[in-house]
Amino acid sequence: MKLSEFIEQKDYNNENIEGFHYYTEIIDSNFNNCDFSKAIFQGLDLNEVNLNKCNLANLELTSHSYQNVTFESCTLVGINFIDSYFENVTFKNCNLLYSNFNGTNHKNVVFDNCNIKEA
Repeated sequence: MKLSEFIEQKDYNNENIEGFHYYTEIIDSNFNNCDFSKAIFQGLDLNEVNLNKCNLANLELTSHSYQNVTFESCTLVGINFIDSYFENVTFKNCNLLYSNFNGTNHKNVVFDNCNIKEA
């Protein structure tokens, strides 16, 4: 499934998000048990978004923005958040093994019961 450039107030359940996405803005939406591992994003802004039990392993999410976002029970192994902006973001029960946060700007970011080994 390919996402549109602007998404507001939508719920996605058990979806496979694939393909190239050029500047995608997602507002007030929920993703449950979705697989993003075959997607490529260039320009991703998330605001008021909840991701639950999603697979985002090995994604390149460089220079993106995350505001008021919750990642819960997500697989984020090897994800690259390089040079991204985080504000009011919570990672709860997530696997962030080998994740890269180099150069990120963050304000009020919480890691609750997460595996952040070598992140």
